[in-house]
Amino acid sequence: MKCKSCGAGNTLGANFCAFCGGQLPLTETNEKPAIFARIKSSAQWENRESPARVAALPKHSALQKMFLGGFFIVFIGMSAMGFIMLCLFSGVFAWLGGASSNGLGAGLGFIPMLFSVVPLGFVALGIYLFIKTQKKMSMLETAPVETLAVIVTGKRNHVSGGGQNSSASTTYFVTCEREDGSRQEYQVWDGNLFGRMSDEDAGVLFTKQEYGLDFDRVVT
Repeated sequence: MKCKSCGAGNTLGANFCAFCGGQLPLTETNEKPAIFARIKSSAQWENRESPARVAALPKHSALQKMFLGGFFIVFIGMSAMGFIMLCLFSGVFAWLGGASSNGLGAGLGFIPMLFSVVPLGFVALGIYLFIKTQKKMSMLETAPVETLAVIVTGKRNHVSGGGQNSSASTTYFVTCEREDGSRQEYQVWDGNLFGRMSDEDAGVLFTKQEYGLDFDRVVT
């Protein structure tokens, strides 16, 4: 049995820690129902659906939406401009080649036309990602908020990108146990929330679908 004061392991059934003398918790089987009972009798649980608490939950700001929309507009616009320029070069090369003495140089126009497939693909990719991102943001805004009494059982993060031409992006996850004993992993809203949650923390978790928005810790 793990001591909550010093973290040392003790034999099952011991009442006091053999290393620091601190009182040990009840066995896991008996302890968890008591923890969930204390969560549901706490002020945090009582106020979980109050208008002030719900209004304080994190959400996408207007500035974030504008920045994201501007990024896709620039990305799609630059890609479209590259496609148009390559098409123009194709026409110029074809005209110059056709004006040569034997006219065989007209085939040069196919070279920039062939390369124009690349920026055209970026245009299609940008439109697809923009629509997908907008749907996801709209879904999160309209999804109902669910409040859960949970115990945090694990944390992890996933780092993507970070190569020579891109910056690193970190996604944070926490696994929580519910009162019925089931466990589920949630992607947390940001690194600040991830840092406020620790293993074995008990409290009220605010969620929208598979996302954890906020957490109110309850001292148990």
